[in-house]
Amino acid sequence: DHEKLVVMVTHGPDEPELATIPFAMAGAAVASDVEVVMGFQGNGCLLVKKGVAETVTAPEFAPLGGLLESIRECTAG
Repeated sequence: DHEKLVVMVTHGPDEPELATIPFAMAGAAVASDVEVVMGFQGNGCLLVKKGVAETVTAPEFAPLGGLLESIRECTAG
């Protein structure tokens, strides 16, 4: 059996730390060969609009746009 992690994103660009945490968790899981399913609710839906993730930065985290790109690269193919 393959491990799977479901991550819900509920915070948007107005709360960068809370918006970034689910992507950091998902990125770490994908890098560990865990299948990740991400769900988006409320303001979290704003993060998947073109160009929005690239505007979100939180202290102590990689920029959200970079995290999103890393997740995409790991899951492509």
